[in-house]
Amino acid sequence: MIEYDPHHSWRFLCLCSGSSIPPALAWALPCTVISILLKIVFKYLDVDAPEISDMDKTVWNIFCGTLGFLLVFRSGHAYSRFWDGAALLMTVRGDWVNSLSSILAFST
Repeated sequence: MIEYDPHHSWRFLCLCSGSSIPPALAWALPCTVISILLKIVFKYLDVDAPEISDMDKTVWNIFCGTLGFLLVFRSGHAYSRFWDGAALLMTVRGDWVNSLSSILAFST
């Protein structure tokens, strides 16, 4: 279990253990550096951007639509799993409270 310091709650972003930020940066930073370098090289060599045909736009639209559908589906599925788990936890909590109240009622 990760221990959090309540006085320095912003420091949890920099933790390497259990954080998703370092792996995300490991993928994002090289891509950012490569794209910046390509932009500088293209500007220095005075290379014009290629024209985008209608076929490229169609392929891009299909890709974005599919990706959007998958993201929405996965997010909705994760959201429903979260609320299923939360409902089960509340059921367990209610059962424990009921058990404790029965123990207190019958022991006095």
